[in-house]
Amino acid sequence: MVLEQVEGFHVVLESGEYSCLKGDDEITIQVLLINYSPGNRKCAEQISEASMNRNFLKSLILVMYKDELNLDFDEADVILKSSSKKEFEKRIRELVGS
Repeated sequence: MVLEQVEGFHVVLESGEYSCLKGDDEITIQVLLINYSPGNRKCAEQISEASMNRNFLKSLILVMYKDELNLDFDEADVILKSSSKKEFEKRIRELVGS
């Protein structure tokens, strides 16, 4: 909901299942937001599954606690769920290079 309020951002898909990214190449997805609550392994699986279908995809993992900001997810970026709209916008723009 917050991202829909940022000019130039458009949420194209919302789902708890990343298999929904398969097969619909007409939808351009630049950033995948992932809720960390399922844990490290589940996040890694979701990123891997999504990346197999869309190799250009960037990932941003949403965490609850500051100590989780130091977790290593290879190329994925990490941000606090409690971050401001401005911080979300900044991080996503950095990920997509705009």
